[in-house]
Amino acid sequence: MSGYTIAAGEDAQLRLLSLIDEGAELIALDAETPLDAAGAQLIAAAILTSRRGGTPLGLQMAEGSDAADLWARLGFDSLAPAAPLPEAAS
Repeated sequence: MSGYTIAAGEDAQLRLLSLIDEGAELIALDAETPLDAAGAQLIAAAILTSRRGGTPLGLQMAEGSDAADLWARLGFDSLAPAAPLPEAAS
């Protein structure tokens, strides 16, 4: 499974740039998607980049997941609060 981690940094960056280029509206992380501080920074940068480009990129995360906890602990929830991922998608 590809995630948003320092080990997958280049791949994660390319996926996020592709989402921005495609005009995607959402990044969704299920409970199994790996996320570390480096990946969270990439996601935050993608969200800010998309805002500057006029196409806001939202974020959904599984409630109570390690990713959602890390996002909040790093303070990124003040930049882009993660909406809960619908149960069917997690």
